[in-house]
Amino acid sequence: MSAAHKLAQLHYLTEDEYLAREIEALEKTEYIAGVLHPRWQMMAGGRIRHNALSVNVSAALRNKLGGSKCRTLSSDTRLYNPQTSAYLYPDVVVVCGKPDVRKHHSLVNPTLVVEITSPSSEEYDRTTKLLIYSAMPSVQEYMIVRQEAREIMLFRRNEHDKLDFVEIATEQVELRSVGCTLEVDEIYDDTDFDDVEDNTNDDE
Repeated sequence: MSAAHKLAQLHYLTEDEYLAREIEALEKTEYIAGVLHPRWQMMAGGRIRHNALSVNVSAALRNKLGGSKCRTLSSDTRLYNPQTSAYLYPDVVVVCGKPDVRKHHSLVNPTLVVEITSPSSEEYDRTTKLLIYSAMPSVQEYMIVRQEAREIMLFRRNEHDKLDFVEIATEQVELRSVGCTLEVDEIYDDTDFDDVEDNTNDDE
């Protein structure tokens, strides 16, 4: 599909129109400055592996952060960045301290954001989302977990108040923002399987 064709399919809405639509929507949709971005379209294919990785990250963080002031939240958590008029649904969110919730239960002060990236969403996660999260002062670290390789990319807020690339981790990833270290093995544990969707029975 050409870029022009993709652009023609974009829908422009106000924030209030988007939020009203999202209340009734069956599938989550991300919103950036008036443009809708369907999440499932961006991560087409690999959904089972994607979900397994997301569960592993959530479980690892919950285990490490139990008893602390930081809470691990699921992909149902909608983030709101007022500076960029963006509403996003990361795969995992950690918020430390009291959650600041606005705009129909949208969180504005996440501490750590995690995306499970696929070939179809990798560019979006590494560019557009990186800029949006960097513009949210509360976000201290941004972690991208790759589906197609056993690699985790970490960005951390620097002295210039921007999220800066730190490393591609293959063994451990140190999350200073929440005070814990995750093993890459535990994140990718039991996620090696072929995710081939069978659409023959979709109508049953």
